Amino acid sequence: MAMIFSVVGQKGGTGKSMISRLLAVELVKRKKSVALVDLDIAQRTSAEWGEARKINQLDLLDPAIEVLVIDADEEPDCRVSELANAFSVIILDAPGFSDELTVQIASQADLVVLPSGPSLDDLRPAIRLHHELKTAGIADESIAIALNMVATDAEEKFARSYLGQANLSAVQAVLRDRPSYRKAAGHGQSASEVPHASPRDEASALARVLLERGEASVDRHDQPAEQPKRFVFQEGESW
Repeated sequence: MAMIFSVVGQKGGTGKSMISRLLAVELVKRKKSVALVDLDIAQRTSAEWGEARKINQLDLLDPAIEVLVIDADEEPDCRVSELANAFSVIILDAPGFSDELTVQIASQADLVVLPSGPSLDDLRPAIRLHHELKTAGIADESIAIALNMVATDAEEKFARSYLGQANLSAVQAVLRDRPSYRKAAGHGQSASEVPHASPRDEASALARVLLERGEASVDRHDQPAEQPKRFVFQEGESW
């Protein structure tokens, strides 16, 4: 059974595609076969990244990342069952809005990744979406908030504090606001493929945390349901 990541958000510009592409590259490095599904048929950010990757001959990892564009309005199942027969991991890069479609995309995932910048413009929608997902029945453990585009330590501290007021927390690793990440994306590279070690290691650390969360979620889903305990009454006992 394929592992499924849904990278969702309530608005654009929070780094959904950046994190989707990062996960795809790091998974292929682990020899996983990966389908990266771009569900934003208007922007096609991940799809264009995939084309740039081919043009710049960067799709040499084995196996190569398969990037597809799917209109979830036309195919609400996002072809998950079909893709699960061909790939070991499916990454759903969702459009930048929150509605019934977003919940449906998230509900198919082993791990829902919720990227957010450190500003209130990003944090407030992220918190609202987190609560929407929980209301829809998605467990806390299956949702990971990932801070992205963080410029300073003070910004990160503020973001974590603000999330804490809503009884939420982001994963420990973050992506800083680095021009090298944006430049790399334009050439078809992921954040973990930039030339310099520090930002490359930073991106790899975030991917590692999210992949570990995804694996843990799969393990939870694979565990058999706990059987109800049987209460046996001894002679002379009453209930």
